[in-house]
Amino acid sequence: PKVAIIATGDEVIDIFKEEYKEKSVIDCNSYVFSAQIKEWGGIPEILPKLKDDLTYIKEKLSSIVKDFDLILINAGSSAGSKDYTKSVIEDLGEVVVHGVAIKPGKPTILGNVDGKPVIGIPGYPVSAFLAMDIFIKPLMEKLTQISKEDTFVEGILSKTIVSSLKHKELVRVTLHYSEGKYIVNPLARGAGITTSLSKADGILEIPKEVEGISGGEVVKVKLLKPLKEIKDYLISVGSHDVIMDLIGDKIKLCSTHTGSFGGILAIKQRNTHIAPIHILDEDSGVYNIAAVKKYFPNEEMLLIKGVKRIQGLMVMKDNPLNIRELNDIISKKLRYVNRQRGAGTRILLDYLLKKDNIENETLNGYDREANTHLEVAMAIKSGTADVGLGIKEAAVIAGLDFIPILDEDYDFLVNPKMVDSDKIKEFIAFLKSDYFINRINDLDGYSAINSGEVIII
Repeated sequence: PKVAIIATGDEVIDIFKEEYKEKSVIDCNSYVFSAQIKEWGGIPEILPKLKDDLTYIKEKLSSIVKDFDLILINAGSSAGSKDYTKSVIEDLGEVVVHGVAIKPGKPTILGNVDGKPVIGIPGYPVSAFLAMDIFIKPLMEKLTQISKEDTFVEGILSKTIVSSLKHKELVRVTLHYSEGKYIVNPLARGAGITTSLSKADGILEIPKEVEGISGGEVVKVKLLKPLKEIKDYLISVGSHDVIMDLIGDKIKLCSTHTGSFGGILAIKQRNTHIAPIHILDEDSGVYNIAAVKKYFPNEEMLLIKGVKRIQGLMVMKDNPLNIRELNDIISKKLRYVNRQRGAGTRILLDYLLKKDNIENETLNGYDREANTHLEVAMAIKSGTADVGLGIKEAAVIAGLDFIPILDEDYDFLVNPKMVDSDKIKEFIAFLKSDYFINRINDLDGYSAINSGEVIII
């Protein structure tokens, strides 16, 4: 089957052919669609983008339909003022469905023109990928008469997932193999979070009219990667840091960001191999050791030293609000963006507030939560917040100013059953390597003092 792939929208650009400008949207979906169509036995052709003009789109589509067996129109399927796909298909043929009870993927349009399927695919990357898998894959199988069965595996859900009763929800998950079973870890669920696809090992389906699935239940996951590849991963659940991406470039690493206490819990439940943590003890001022002793009083635990990093206040470039300390946030009635419950940075904030005799509720935005340092930085960069606590490298990446507060230890707690494994030995060797130490020392606000040193607690 010949498949036409058409992007719509004046703001959409092909990065290989056009210069990027502010507020442009890079068309990655067309190239993903092309790869999927090839995999499913079709001949894809990415056609020139259609500008936002109803008459123009109608004229072009009526011509394109004659030369292809299937037409994919990307974006333009939502209910916005310039989403013309539905109107064009209605004028030229028939809209069978506009909007499906699936999340992500709700705005999908199923139609036909002159007996040819014309499908409107949502613009958000995760919605687009899943809509292709749900609707286009079976359609291609019908056209090619070639089908390939999906592979499923059963695993234990690591935490409860709440879902809407109105939609079938498709949750991206990672898997890790431990003690003869697979543990299923849900990833971030936003339709625009592209990394939730690149990191995903599989898709967990929550049926419509089901409010969610409880942690500990056995669930069935549709695989996106071979099981052998999944079994080779070193699994990390815990605090977020940009160095986890650096580590993942060289080691087969599956990293889920749940905060430091989420990592402690994952180690207790034996749901991870390592847990990145940075938990400050208010009495001693020492990081991590007191927390490990508290939550594992009767076990000998292994802590691998990671990196030293600087925590501080991230503010807009040139600090126009003249923020110097936490008290300025209160006195100037500024908007704060916090980290999620259980995050070491949130624990540090609580410690600093207590030290300065500041009540939590007086901080405007204390209950506004972000899951990563970069998410905090981008909230400030976009102007939806004025200040947030985080690491210097996140501020540098976002082009923000940074006010240092203190140095902290970002370390790795090890699952006791993994202490002598080859994966942990490889991990320790990597942290001690010249490559890692040089890369860390090149980052703003980091040092690799004692990286890879093992402490028995």
